[in-house]
Amino acid sequence: MRWPEVWARVPEELLERLMCELDAAPSDPSQRVVRTENVVWIRRRARRLTRSRLIGVAAAGVLVATAGGVWMVGDRVDTYSSTLAGTSLAEGARGRVELRDTASGVEIILDTTDLPAAPAGRYYQGWVKGNRGLVSIGTFHLRGGPSEIVLWSGVDLTDFPTISVTLESEGNGPQSSGQVVLSGPVPGEFR
Repeated sequence: MRWPEVWARVPEELLERLMCELDAAPSDPSQRVVRTENVVWIRRRARRLTRSRLIGVAAAGVLVATAGGVWMVGDRVDTYSSTLAGTSLAEGARGRVELRDTASGVEIILDTTDLPAAPAGRYYQGWVKGNRGLVSIGTFHLRGGPSEIVLWSGVDLTDFPTISVTLESEGNGPQSSGQVVLSGPVPGEFR
């Protein structure tokens, strides 16, 4: 609630009287006597506002600490990592994947080294592979330079123990070209 009298400009005369009273007041707080009703009112209001602010800040601090603790415990997800090796199509390339099982699926963060940007008209596609076939986990091109790539799997990786990246041509449809540039295992702890 906003009180207009609190936010109103203090009249110069009142401010001068207040300053005189404070200058003339003894240094011992128990000896201070304020004679002006307005000054007493201002002091009481200031104390109330200070207490209210302190209570509000304390409550906000407790709320933030509690929410942070719940977030840290509630969102704690194990991360597993593995490496991908370059093939004859990208001999110097390497990759590192971090996998997190989330409520939406498996988040796969791919960080590549020495994998060149896909040429115009081409792109990279990530896959998980197993006895049940191939499942796409996303596409990327790296034309803006190397960066963290976030891929997603909606299938249980127990059945798809290999991660690979292929070089694809635009317009060739959803099937894999078979041009594997990176390949490696899904981390054993994850399966």
